[in-house]
Amino acid sequence: MSTFRLTAYLATPIALGTTYFTLDAVLFGILSDMRDLGISNADPIENIPLASINGMFLASAAEFHAPVEAGEVKIGGIRTVRDMADAVAFIAPVRGSRIAKIDTTRSHFKAHMSRYRNIAADTVSWLAEGNPLAAKRLVEQAGSIGALRKDGHGQIARVGVEEVSIASVLTTAQGGVTRPIPIALAPLLGIETSDLVTVETWRPPYWLAANRAECLVPTS
Repeated sequence: MSTFRLTAYLATPIALGTTYFTLDAVLFGILSDMRDLGISNADPIENIPLASINGMFLASAAEFHAPVEAGEVKIGGIRTVRDMADAVAFIAPVRGSRIAKIDTTRSHFKAHMSRYRNIAADTVSWLAEGNPLAAKRLVEQAGSIGALRKDGHGQIARVGVEEVSIASVLTTAQGGVTRPIPIALAPLLGIETSDLVTVETWRPPYWLAANRAECLVPTS
């Protein structure tokens, strides 16, 4: 295990939701995709190549270099290329007619509006403890990160990794936190800070409500 900074050089802007985009979230997403595609049978959480304490991975939230941020809205539900093979599940005749239509107003195939942060930057980087080469290899293999990857967002030109010498990847030199940290774990981690407290997801899967708790979160 070593302390390192992983840097992804971006070819296209990254699309993100309301997330701190921690390195463990990125690696969990990549490993989950590999499992879903049949590339690997490995457990996505057990194989995140980062050190952890009581379920919390020792990795910071994303730090963008000279970011330019803009809002983006996307409305979608049916993915034509992937879902049309299952068309009979959601194509129904219009009432009073024999003409079929794709119903995106209800049921499992209802279209939803999603809001994203579209972030253009030269690089995005993280501090972490763990296996730097394994983390680098996963990000390189993914090729793109973040949301809306099928639309061309988050493409990676190259990935760099370097060992660093710092007191902690979880706190800044000013004493703030670098990622959401549960208040209950703060004493165990030796963290004493007056940072903002809010309810936040602190470990993967980040969509799981059970992984939410009162957390210290970065103030910027």
